[in-house]
Amino acid sequence: STRSSCGGAIDTHEAQRSLSPRPRGTPNRNPNPRPFFPFLNGVSLFLIIGIGADDVFVYMDAWKQSFAELGEVPLEQRVAFTLKRAGSAMLVTSLTTSSSFFANVITPIPALKCFGLFSGLVIIADFFLMLTFLPAVVVMHEAYFKETCCCCPCSCTPGLFEVPKMEPFEPPKQRWCERVLQDYVAPVLLHPLGRVAFVGAALGVAVWLSTEAPNLDRPETDYMQLLDEDHPIEKFEKTWRNRFDNANGDEGYFEFNYVFGVKPEDNGDPFEPSDYGSAQYVDLNVATMESQEWVDNFCESLVNDTISQVNDYDTLEWDFTCYMQHFRQWMFTDCASTTDGDWAGSVLYPERTTCCGHTAFPFSENDFNACITEWALGRGDSDYDTGLWFDTDGSGDIKVIVIKGLATTKYSDVYNIGDAFYKDGKDFLDGKTSSAPAGSGLDNGFFSSELWFYSLQDAITEGAYQSAGLSIILALAVILMLSQRAVASTLAATTILLIVLSVTGIIVKEGWTLGVIESVVFSLAVGLSCDFAAHLSHAFVHGAYLQSELSFFSLRGVQGLLGAAQKRATRAITELGVTVLMGGLTTLITGCWLLLARVYFYQQFGLFLSCLMALSVGYSFMLLMPLLATLGWLDAPCTPENLCTPQTRDGNTIEPLSQKSIDKIDGDSMSV
Repeated sequence: STRSSCGGAIDTHEAQRSLSPRPRGTPNRNPNPRPFFPFLNGVSLFLIIGIGADDVFVYMDAWKQSFAELGEVPLEQRVAFTLKRAGSAMLVTSLTTSSSFFANVITPIPALKCFGLFSGLVIIADFFLMLTFLPAVVVMHEAYFKETCCCCPCSCTPGLFEVPKMEPFEPPKQRWCERVLQDYVAPVLLHPLGRVAFVGAALGVAVWLSTEAPNLDRPETDYMQLLDEDHPIEKFEKTWRNRFDNANGDEGYFEFNYVFGVKPEDNGDPFEPSDYGSAQYVDLNVATMESQEWVDNFCESLVNDTISQVNDYDTLEWDFTCYMQHFRQWMFTDCASTTDGDWAGSVLYPERTTCCGHTAFPFSENDFNACITEWALGRGDSDYDTGLWFDTDGSGDIKVIVIKGLATTKYSDVYNIGDAFYKDGKDFLDGKTSSAPAGSGLDNGFFSSELWFYSLQDAITEGAYQSAGLSIILALAVILMLSQRAVASTLAATTILLIVLSVTGIIVKEGWTLGVIESVVFSLAVGLSCDFAAHLSHAFVHGAYLQSELSFFSLRGVQGLLGAAQKRATRAITELGVTVLMGGLTTLITGCWLLLARVYFYQQFGLFLSCLMALSVGYSFMLLMPLLATLGWLDAPCTPENLCTPQTRDGNTIEPLSQKSIDKIDGDSMSV
């Protein structure tokens, strides 16, 4: 649920009783001390399985690559190499993903706020476990269980899973999957014609789907589907229930409430829906003649406005609560006509010799203070709501004023109808408070009604878009901070943005609206789409060349820089491609499996997860990598001196080729 200044009416029934405010700062807490833990946090289980599996793939790939690049070295050196290569990659994705979830803390909905905070902390915990627990398990396996077939199926099929051994004075060997990516996939993706084709196709799909994203509408009812559409319960809730009217055969009307004396603030615990905080009061002084006239004119203008059903101010019905008009009639009543025998709501009740027989309005300040409490308490045995709340300190001062009645707008869950009604009511108040007497406190009122669903829709929409935008900004900041490459970071963030827009376009085509469940799914989009783009861009920026790969430096100028960028892109695809593909495949399988569930939320989540993984892998390979190969050289000039990291073998550094050796290379240079 959500709470805001427009989210619900203040209950003023039996308002003649004195309001008993708690001391300032004392919260209104749920008597149940158990902390709020929304069921949405359970979704983190599905997230961490996919994210954790991706991190495991990254670490194990780096571990296997250490055998190819280091040969036979001490175990400590192998672990250090693996942590250096895999740790930085996992750090990038963990920070980008967790920051995307932490961005949901800005939403005003407690359940989503808690979900974002909890999921972000889970991802951080996963990162630390990957740096501590996983290396220890891998070391134990290497030291004690490597040759035990029952522990790992890979040990039983060495022909398929065997790590290539590096021969002395030979370039590092690769696994068969890495050779496929390097020799067959990368040349096609990074070919000059392939770049144009794949980038054009990816952008075409992204633009086509992104044009549907702005059509994501708010729901028109508070109905939230939980089961299959053909389930009898869902048929009743979605179709048959709406065919029954209310008990009086009418759909009902909105109620307007104008509240003075209380600030429209929620100072409760933002992570605890049952904590409404404490009332923050505004000092009221409505006893002055100017304040009396202003309240009277306010009520009369409200009656004459189209917002109110009542259109005769002089004969107000009891369902229109404006204390000043009724109090004035009560004060004008002839003293001889008053009686204790009439009903409590009558102007004749009770029998009195003061506070009656007045002929002029407004009343003096002394008469107002002396009579307003007696008038309000005299309504004690009636159903009439005075709309007045008094201080309990014995002063009899008015603490809160509520002016309310039935509006002309029929109640509806449709956002546009609720939005128009709320804005009309608020505009009316804003036009009146500007002329409120100085020092009266009447200029700090607010408008409220039964708008909880409208408020919820507004909070969902605002929170979803703000969280998504902040998530992308944080992802860009993290990638930029760790890579220190503006072009590569911008391309990665752009890819993430296109993934989110494309997934949004798909769910719009599926007929989704931005309800509670959909907002949860939407909040996951940025967090889950960061991994693959961050992995590949990080590998591109921090990739290293071997001696055998430096022949392209015989080219000078832009051609040499483009060749260097293409070589980096090839190495990124080779080193991280297996990880990205396996991570995407496992998560895609999870999403497809959820499509078989009977619970509608799991079906939605499965569809979202499947589409997100497919688009993330596709855009990362077909869009991001060709763009990096084409524009990545803009980050910094690529030369053997400043970008080509020397490789090590058996603890000895392999220096890059000398300029003289590069000049002698002929015929093997890469043409761009």
